[in-house]
Amino acid sequence: MADQAAKRSFDSKQMNWVMLGEFVLAVLTTRMDAFRRLLGTTQINLREFGWALVPALALLLLRELGKLLARRSASRVTNTIPRRTGSGGTTTT
Repeated sequence: MADQAAKRSFDSKQMNWVMLGEFVLAVLTTRMDAFRRLLGTTQINLREFGWALVPALALLLLRELGKLLARRSASRVTNTIPRRTGSGGTTTT
């Protein structure tokens, strides 16, 4: 039961759109003059921008790793549940 809940939490289209929106906004606020003037931010160089992306990329990698682990554990659970053959009451794994 917990495996199914974990799998559903990772298969969220809404969360994927949120992550994409966060990335786009990060680029817009740091690279476009209009947003920099509107928000009062300072210009940063490419190296600083790269360091700013590290936490977002780490979060993405951790999320993908979580999805992989949830899928593997779900497939193990379905492979270990005995199935009825329907004839003679025997079960197979």
